Amino acid sequence: MEPKKELVVYVLEFSEREPDGPACAENLKSSLVIDKENQARLQHRIGQELLRQALFREYGIEISGNLEQRIEKRINGKPVLKGLPIHFNVSHCRGLVACALAPCPVGVDVEGPRRVSVALIRRVCSLEEQAYIARGDTVSGAGENFVRGQR
Repeated sequence: MEPKKELVVYVLEFSEREPDGPACAENLKSSLVIDKENQARLQHRIGQELLRQALFREYGIEISGNLEQRIEKRINGKPVLKGLPIHFNVSHCRGLVACALAPCPVGVDVEGPRRVSVALIRRVCSLEEQAYIARGDTVSGAGENFVRGQR
């Protein structure tokens, strides 16, 4: 199988408090009581399901059973699927999960909404990105549409 030549990112926003969450979390509701102890486990399982769906949608690969058994970590800590030339990464935080697939090593990171200082924006953003953020009504308002990618 030849991997695709582009980066693909799936992002899923969900509520850990709503009983009627997203379809991929439907099967998880009955097996987990959603409290502080189980939030990270729920996020991890939703991340696995998002990875399954992304692999199926992008490559037609259907992985059933224990996904953890199909994943190994390279020396640098990056996860890979055994026997497949597809690189991936999954990140999660409260209420948000992202999964990236690519033909080369890839990383994705999600964090919940929070206030960002101007000093941080100046330190990590290019001038073009700073101008984009400045065009918003507020830093947090512009931040909803702001994603910083790195190659």
